[in-house]
Amino acid sequence: MKILFPLISICFIILACANNSGPDPEVLAKGKAVYAKYCVACHGQDGAMAINGAKDLNISTFTVEERIAIINEGKNMMTGFKKVLKAEEIDAVAQFTLANFKKEE
Repeated sequence: MKILFPLISICFIILACANNSGPDPEVLAKGKAVYAKYCVACHGQDGAMAINGAKDLNISTFTVEERIAIINEGKNMMTGFKKVLKAEEIDAVAQFTLANFKKEE
């Protein structure tokens, strides 16, 4: 099982990178729903609420892979979600946060 999850994640990443038109709208919609259910209480609607030690997602420089790892395992006060969410849900919310929370430069 420990080997299977990284392989599934790599497949999702390869498929996402193969599509040069940007993130799949269906994946982003799924990610938005997961975010609304599990993440918004601490990160807020705009990713910047930072309750309970949550980081401001607008200034995060983490890649999709790094976001997936944090969502799976947790970090600091954030609990890991690998036993709560399916791999495709974790991938979707990682892609959603990367695509939607960025400060204008």
